Amino acid sequence: MRFADVIAYLGRDFEDATMAGITHKRLPLEVTRVLGSANSEIVRKLIYNIVQNSRNTDAIILSAETYSAAQSLYQFNKKNIYENPKVISQVPRIDQMLSDIFYLFLDVLRSSKRGTRKIKSYRGEAVNVFYEFLRDMKYPVEELEEQIVSDFVAGMTDIYATRVYQEMFLVSPPV
Repeated sequence: MRFADVIAYLGRDFEDATMAGITHKRLPLEVTRVLGSANSEIVRKLIYNIVQNSRNTDAIILSAETYSAAQSLYQFNKKNIYENPKVISQVPRIDQMLSDIFYLFLDVLRSSKRGTRKIKSYRGEAVNVFYEFLRDMKYPVEELEEQIVSDFVAGMTDIYATRVYQEMFLVSPPV
């Protein structure tokens, strides 16, 4: 799962940060030469490289060149995005947003008896997605409620989490 997360977010974080104006820098040549510059290229080339290099082994392996390019991309993201003052200044707000989302869905989980009955006071697309998640995942009875909700929230992209927060917590003007 860790590899899947890295593959999914390395290029996506760069594209998101560029669109958000957090960074205007170009990717290092080593990255673009080996992995490309668009998230779709980066994901495709990382997956292809893993498949090619892991075949007939019991390990997940990247070639040395691809591993080096992925490391360069991570270091670039760390310096220009993750440690960017524009991002760092938002960390308390992001923590609060994720905490609010977590406790909301924990309450939905408990109130709905793990999604077995829908609660009318919880409405919206995000709640429907959560009910589908619960149905599809088929968690065992002994699974901790906090783990179930953590899995759901951890699967959210930044954009989706922001949309969920807006839907569930912000007042919408009447139409």
